[in-house]
Amino acid sequence: MEQFIAQTQQWLPKLHETHCTPKGRILIVSSGLSIGGGILASCYAAELLVERGYEVTLAAPSGDENFLARLREAGVNAWILPGLPFLQWNRVETMHSFDAAIVCFFQNMHVAYELSLRMPTIWWVHELRAVYHPFYRVTRYCFPALDTPAWMGRLRIVAVSKMAQQNFEDYYPHQTNGVLALGEPDTASTHPGWKAHLPVRFAVLGAVIENKGQDLFLQAALRMPKDLRESSEFFIVGAGSKGSSIYQRCQKILLKLPQAHNLGWQPPEMVAALLPTIDVIVCASLEETMSMPIIEGMMHGKICITTDMTGVAAYIDNGQNGFVVKAGDVDALAHCMMEVHQHMGELQSMREAARKTYEQNFTMEAFGNRLEAELHAAMMTKMRR
Repeated sequence: MEQFIAQTQQWLPKLHETHCTPKGRILIVSSGLSIGGGILASCYAAELLVERGYEVTLAAPSGDENFLARLREAGVNAWILPGLPFLQWNRVETMHSFDAAIVCFFQNMHVAYELSLRMPTIWWVHELRAVYHPFYRVTRYCFPALDTPAWMGRLRIVAVSKMAQQNFEDYYPHQTNGVLALGEPDTASTHPGWKAHLPVRFAVLGAVIENKGQDLFLQAALRMPKDLRESSEFFIVGAGSKGSSIYQRCQKILLKLPQAHNLGWQPPEMVAALLPTIDVIVCASLEETMSMPIIEGMMHGKICITTDMTGVAAYIDNGQNGFVVKAGDVDALAHCMMEVHQHMGELQSMREAARKTYEQNFTMEAFGNRLEAELHAAMMTKMRR
């Protein structure tokens, strides 16, 4: 352990070496440093706080080298600490240098507990309901001190959406302080609009895993009337394990659906180039506590279809700024896709409303304002103790 601590110290930046006084020194703890979902949200938070004058260190047990380079270029101190989430924080000499911490994800409960003893701490949870039960059982057995919510009063607990908040409170009732919705950098280069063309292009973005429902999306495409199906294209964009059950199911449907294409994993710049060419963004998830692809779709003024088991559904007024269908209902999804195809030229007000929803809720400015408010509240909570 002594050797491990010594190695860890070599990776820690000298936080006091700065040319100007920062607004505060913030530690963010994530479960990894790479592109994808909640991890990406924690990286956006770090970059945003740097832009607002904070000195930020982002710590994780592992990270992609290209992504680490991006963070460092943005001015974020990036730590790789293989001992997370069970590193002995009292042995890390620089802990006293931070003014506050943001701990991302329920799985980092132990980190939230330890850091809340030392500084104002926000615990930002994102998880699906399925994550809680097995982790809760392990926590109760291995860390009985964490099995009671009594210690949670010394930190602020916020969730990425109302759905994520409910998932947490099903196990720890009345312990959260509210919702901290994430933000997405605005990369849209044009105003919402649509010029009549065929084929109409539908896409699902994100990792090909069971809860994302890519197979349901393809099944819905198959159930569209032949003329609409043949004047459409359907894209799956995201990494997937070829041995997984959902990947195999998708491949079987793709053989019956020549208008569909599995593009696999694509680098961010390719996804950014693809998005403007897509007409309809679909989220067929069985459960997802937000949905960054739908937020990106609204940013670009696209027609967005999501299920009622996503956190982002709370921001959609069905038929006004997007569509919400019942999760797992392939017929409902097929009908919605059919209706959208038939009325593409009549949905300009929906595209504009989707863009407005993004501007009101998911810009980096809106995210930054919420994040700074939570930091202030966390510091006030610590002062009152």
